[in-house]
Amino acid sequence: MNPEDPYPVPTHRDLDLNRIELAIHMLSHRQYAVLSWLSHGKTDPEIGEILNLGPETVEQEVITILARMDVESRFTAAARFLYWSFHRDFSGMEKAG
Repeated sequence: MNPEDPYPVPTHRDLDLNRIELAIHMLSHRQYAVLSWLSHGKTDPEIGEILNLGPETVEQEVITILARMDVESRFTAAARFLYWSFHRDFSGMEKAG
């Protein structure tokens, strides 16, 4: 959206980002951490070791993450998280520059 437009119309990208952001904000701190490590390609046992959780606990958190993000795969959840993270990190730069 153009911040100078008095009546901005959200783009599909804006709507996608808003939907992803809403889903991410519905996650607990632990689920957010699991999703973050998932986006780095870590397996359940690796995430469990990093976060001091059992693999079954990590698996349950992943199931909850998929449901809250309304996706069917770990890959899609990780991809959406990375997409959101990238745009979140650079949206501030656009406004500052």
